[in-house]
Amino acid sequence: MWSACRYKAINENNGTYLGQIDEFKSLYDPNKAIQFYSKNPFLFRWVNAALRCENMEKIFTFHPFITHLHKQLTALSQQQGLERSSSQYTLYRGKKLPRSILQQLSDNKNNLISMKGFLSTTT
Repeated sequence: MWSACRYKAINENNGTYLGQIDEFKSLYDPNKAIQFYSKNPFLFRWVNAALRCENMEKIFTFHPFITHLHKQLTALSQQQGLERSSSQYTLYRGKKLPRSILQQLSDNKNNLISMKGFLSTTT
């Protein structure tokens, strides 16, 4: 994963990302995947791009990280579910959508909607 990230940053001529990748590699802890995902723009951008385009080669590159992120999100969700038993939170995140996609979402109220990536918000 590290070498693929470095290769991509070099191809994009992005020295900032190279520094972030080196820091990420030296400090990475699988139990802090959420923090790394939200802190590192290169990671957020590249993982989401891989998931959106459904490119298995790109997804496989980030497989270890995606697995750590999924496990941590699942554990956090269960923990928060226990802590707030009856409380409910509403979180919003803006995104521009074509009218056709918005209509599809509207037409599918109360049905399953599948996302190609992780949704993230800040509080």
